[in-house]
Order: sequence, then structure tokens, then C-alpha cells
Amino acid sequence: LGKAIGKGWDVFEQDVYINDLLVYVTHLDLNQTQVSDVAPLSSLARLYRLYLSQTQVSNVAPLKALKELTIITDSEEKAKRWKAEGMRVRVSKS
Repeated sequence: LGKAIGKGWDVFEQDVYINDLLVYVTHLDLNQTQVSDVAPLSSLARLYRLYLSQTQVSNVAPLKALKELTIITDSEEKAKRWKAEGMRVRVSKS
């Protein structure tokens, strides 16, 4: 479900999509999407897992207030940088 919801990110008006649908999401799979800015997700207090492999995302600092969030990426480099910024990150090569 998280992957299907993530695919709508590029299709729908983002503000409406976030406020009306994503507000209830706990897992969001944005792997292999064109997403580059995750700042709009900062209001998703229930977000527990965010998958960002093979995306253009480089800055996850706007998500720092989401204390339960773990970001999953396939990039060792991004994981190292984001961990240094205080984010909870896991590397997954699958």
C-alpha cells in the first residue's frame, strides 16, 4: 500500500494529497520516484518508515521533528550524512 500511495506523489496536487490522504500513512515508499523535496512530509506525525532509495532527495532535515521516523535508503553516502544530521536511517540494498 505504501508503494502505491507513493506513486501518487507525482500525479496529484501535493498539498491536497498530503493533507487529505497521506496524513494517515505510517509507511511511505517513494523509491524510484522523481521526488527531490521531502519538506512537505514534515506534517505527517504518524509517518514511521520512509523509503527513499533511488530518489533525488538530498536534504531530510525538515523531517527531524518526526521522532519515530526511520528513513530507508540504498545509498551508504546519504545514510552516513543523514545519520550525522541526527536522523534515524537504515541502509537496504534490496
